Amino acid sequence: MGRDPNRLSYLKELSVLFNGFSTYEASRALTKLLRQAHSLTTLVIANFDERFVIWDPHMMYALCDMTTLRTLHVYNASRMGMRALGALKSPIETLSVRSCHFEYNDVRPDIMDLAGSLQQPLVHYAALKDFELPPAPYIFPHVHTVHLWHCPHVGIDQVFTSFPNLKNIICVNIDPPGVLREENLLRQVPSGVWPQLAEFGGILWSLYNLAPRCRFRRLKIYDIEPGQLLLLRTVVGDHRPTHLELVNTKRVFGMDRVVNLSPASITHLSICMELEAQPNAPLDSFEMTLIRTALVDCIRTIPVVFLVLRFDIVRLNKPRPSSLFGTAGDLVYFDMPAFVIEAGRRCPSLHYVFVSIGEGVSRWSWKLSR
Repeated sequence: MGRDPNRLSYLKELSVLFNGFSTYEASRALTKLLRQAHSLTTLVIANFDERFVIWDPHMMYALCDMTTLRTLHVYNASRMGMRALGALKSPIETLSVRSCHFEYNDVRPDIMDLAGSLQQPLVHYAALKDFELPPAPYIFPHVHTVHLWHCPHVGIDQVFTSFPNLKNIICVNIDPPGVLREENLLRQVPSGVWPQLAEFGGILWSLYNLAPRCRFRRLKIYDIEPGQLLLLRTVVGDHRPTHLELVNTKRVFGMDRVVNLSPASITHLSICMELEAQPNAPLDSFEMTLIRTALVDCIRTIPVVFLVLRFDIVRLNKPRPSSLFGTAGDLVYFDMPAFVIEAGRRCPSLHYVFVSIGEGVSRWSWKLSR
């Protein structure tokens, strides 16, 4: 590409890593690239700090002068690096800021400058102690998805004031149960705000504490722990979803007790379980029998039409990325055909069953006829 500068005009995505070995020549080359990449829409910058400008001050100007960027991801940003956000000429729609080691209030004015175009902000401040969403008149009218990560004291009124047209909320690491939920229950979403809510997802404690008390089409909950049945029942009752997705459910979680939820609204149920297995051996027969029985009991009183099951199999003593794949042999003791027949008998509304292992390499589906 360096031999033919004209090819730079076709570049759509670029990832940049600055480290202690970055050189003056590399910085000058990147400055030149940014000025010639007239079609660049996605830019990822790691170590977005003083090293970004120390070798070539013109690099920051080249970034700010670009008008084609729509997606920007920055990691390990410093205060100097974040100042560039306020000077960007590109109408950024998706912004991801991770691992910033300074207070949010110091950078808030820079992010506010993107309010006219921003549609999907993901702001993750690893060192942040007290996250404060901007009060009015700082409003992001085009944001449809907001990620609240490590925001311990966020109030639901701050969210609906700053993001009046949300469709999706993802929240992680909001304070453990306490006064925050009670405070948020007193600050309920006004009528007419968030008319097209689609998904509410995150860690169960966080969903419980944010407590928007709005109806979402899909409720997606990660890492349910033992003893959280009461929380799960409360959150499901708050939002009355038609689609309930439980991700990375622990083996020890009593799936049979979910029957106590009895949510009449749920028609689509998806459950992802992480299971351990010995190398070159199927999943334990006793455990598979318990899981099959628990799943049938789980859907017994829920009007489920679509049931999706995913088994992530972790092979002991094997690298994790390669351990999440499996074959039908791993589920030999689960007896999928027998499970489908029994589930259909116990749940008259059930019409479709989908089962997969890992990342979907092995998958099966059934359509039940009555």
